[in-house]
Amino acid sequence: MLPERTETKIDYCGGFAAIISGFIWLATAVFGVLVDANGKCFNDLRFAIFRNKSHAIYEHWMTDITPYKWSFAVWEFLYTWNMLWVVYCVATICRAEKPNEEDNACSNIFPVRLHAVWWLCSITHVAWLLLWDREALVAALFLQGFVIASCFTCLIISHKQTYRCGALLQYKHPWDLWVARTLFQNGVSALATWNLFLFLINAIVLLVYQGHLPMHMTSTAVLGSFGVVVLIWFILELSVFDRWLRYTFMVYPIVAWAACGVLARHFYLWSPVTIAGLCLLGIAVVALIIRVPVVVWRNYSYPLYVEQTIPKRIEAGVSKRDCVTTIL
Repeated sequence: MLPERTETKIDYCGGFAAIISGFIWLATAVFGVLVDANGKCFNDLRFAIFRNKSHAIYEHWMTDITPYKWSFAVWEFLYTWNMLWVVYCVATICRAEKPNEEDNACSNIFPVRLHAVWWLCSITHVAWLLLWDREALVAALFLQGFVIASCFTCLIISHKQTYRCGALLQYKHPWDLWVARTLFQNGVSALATWNLFLFLINAIVLLVYQGHLPMHMTSTAVLGSFGVVVLIWFILELSVFDRWLRYTFMVYPIVAWAACGVLARHFYLWSPVTIAGLCLLGIAVVALIIRVPVVVWRNYSYPLYVEQTIPKRIEAGVSKRDCVTTIL
């Protein structure tokens, strides 16, 4: 009877954590959409919480890499994408087939600790919206840094858990595996990338308006550094982190979107910022073009999880304490 109680407790905690994630992220999305909402009824509600539209703050603290305001429409895309995996997590509570002990130990790619970090990320994002709205630039910078760190923590947990039990997931729960790859890992990486870009804008604002550094030089240096980081990340993805990050693509479309927003607003022939923006756009596009066929080729030539074994007891559905994995 003791294993059944343990199993019920694990299922209960995981389902409860998923429901909390759903409510918190829904509230976060409502706050994020409300800050730029239009219409009289929305304006009354918005001004009860916020003082300005988010892009109005960026217009007030203008930099040489501040994109056009249409670029910020990507927030709705990010809120919707990440809501999909949260809804999927909640929907799995209603599965007719209850997972056994090895499923709880190995197949749960959305563990409670991941949800806990996601709660902190969502709440901190709302706090950042409020502080940015009130132009508390230093505090907003630290909170946005925490959002980025929380997103990376969630990705580390998800990638490690997915790879650790990839063979079992592929055998018993392929839908869970692909939801983790496409919706969660790509959605959270897109959210982290966009937040990182806005973090750089916030840093430039502080360096220029409070540190009194020259705008043009600072913006060019930051945008160029961002391009170097993206290039290094691309190389590491292909060489070092392929077993974990093989199906994570959304970094590059978000970087390209940000670069297009910058170039659409600050395109001046032979300007250093324009050159840095074009280089950033070129790196993102070329990286994505190279990465897609490489992933397709590796998927057939070097499939993942070949070093992992599934015991016959698990294949037969007999309960066992842990799944057997061998990670090289």
